[in-house]
Amino acid sequence: MRWDRLLGDLDGPLDAERRAEEALQASDLAAAERARVGLDARFAAHAGAAHVGQTHLGAVHVVLADGTQLDGTVTDAGSGWFLLAAGSGRHLVRTAAVDVVRGLGVRARTDDPAAGPSPRTATWASAVRALATERALVDVHLRGRTLTGAVALVGADHLDVADPGGTPGSARRTPWTVPFGAVLRISRR
Repeated sequence: MRWDRLLGDLDGPLDAERRAEEALQASDLAAAERARVGLDARFAAHAGAAHVGQTHLGAVHVVLADGTQLDGTVTDAGSGWFLLAAGSGRHLVRTAAVDVVRGLGVRARTDDPAAGPSPRTATWASAVRALATERALVDVHLRGRTLTGAVALVGADHLDVADPGGTPGSARRTPWTVPFGAVLRISRR
């Protein structure tokens, strides 16, 4: 009987130690998983939550590299971009152009089927190509200026913006070629 009590007394601290170690491992695993989450995945989850009516994810406040501040709802996202509905405007924003964002949910879409749908793999180039097919008049916001026109051509790492003014053959009709890295956002007019 005495041995049973002695061994029973040892089990308590061992169980507590084992539970503490398991909790620490779970915490380390969660931190390691979070460390692999990119900003694109968080924008994609925020947009996805809005599509399924999760109203706890509302508007975000975004500050871009040039200091521009935008408030709106993330309606779509892909690899390197997100679409922001702000008032009556729509802005295709390069994720790399974001300095800070407030109001973004902590959830992320990943390739783990248990975590829900994966983020769209549509790239910045494919999102800009979609704009080009619409031939819509847009403002292409760069760090120091804004170009107005239609997206005329989309390459692997650049786009051409055709100026809507001028006469055929004039310098104003020659499109501007813009590297993707220079673009902060593209806004529909």
